[in-house]
Amino acid sequence: MEEALRIDITMVELLLSRNRPVHGSTKYFQRMKMVLQCIRRYNVLDFSSRLHNYIKNYSKKDKEWTIEDETNDERKYFEEAIRSSFPELISRIEHAAKSFFLEISRGFFMNYCTVCVAALARIRTLVQHLGREGIVELHKIGLNLNSMM
Repeated sequence: MEEALRIDITMVELLLSRNRPVHGSTKYFQRMKMVLQCIRRYNVLDFSSRLHNYIKNYSKKDKEWTIEDETNDERKYFEEAIRSSFPELISRIEHAAKSFFLEISRGFFMNYCTVCVAALARIRTLVQHLGREGIVELHKIGLNLNSMM
């Protein structure tokens, strides 16, 4: 999942850099640029790998769960980050997609707009999947720790 997210983010970066002279002043270009800035601000790729490492460390079958091992602050950080940053990112993607659909309905730059919408849709889907998976796994970790208390 991380690799797919990395590929789509790279594709958006390339689409923005290569088409800046032609599309730079348009609304859809500016909105897609805002999506990329949001992805960079929340460092989604690094967050994804850190979350997977955290879940993997606490879901090993042979590991004995102890209260001392648990970093409750880290678990709360991940939950709060998912609840606050992911909805903003998804909202920005949807906002950008609206302007692309308007441009597609006009019939201009069909190839460019279609590729951009596809990349944004894949990023949105992967972010939603990451958020859902993260919340479910973090909830399981919390339940296991609460049962030990």
